[in-house]
Amino acid sequence: MRKILFLFLMAIACQSLVAQEYLNWSSYQVEEFYVKKELPANSLNENGQRIRFVYLTTSLDAGTYNVQLTDDTGDFYRIKDTDIYMKFRAYFGYAGYGKEGILKVGYSTYDIKFYKKP
Repeated sequence: MRKILFLFLMAIACQSLVAQEYLNWSSYQVEEFYVKKELPANSLNENGQRIRFVYLTTSLDAGTYNVQLTDDTGDFYRIKDTDIYMKFRAYFGYAGYGKEGILKVGYSTYDIKFYKKP
């Protein structure tokens, strides 16, 4: 019985260590989340230039998400297979068609990080 209990406790401890492994990866602070809103044809900005869409702020529920990022226009990155976009507080670099990692969302905008999978 002791042996089974010991093995069970070791399995839980190992699972916890593996689950927290991403905390050692390179991390990047997320500034904000956005959704892309398409505009009617011939919409103009304040300078009279045509625009097709705008980014509106949104939020995500607190939690830990396994995500892939893809490049979008400017400093925006899209969470693959969603309509959610994000910006980083500092330089992130080229994401191409899918940088994998863990997105950890807390309860404030200062508690959101993307951990890039090595």
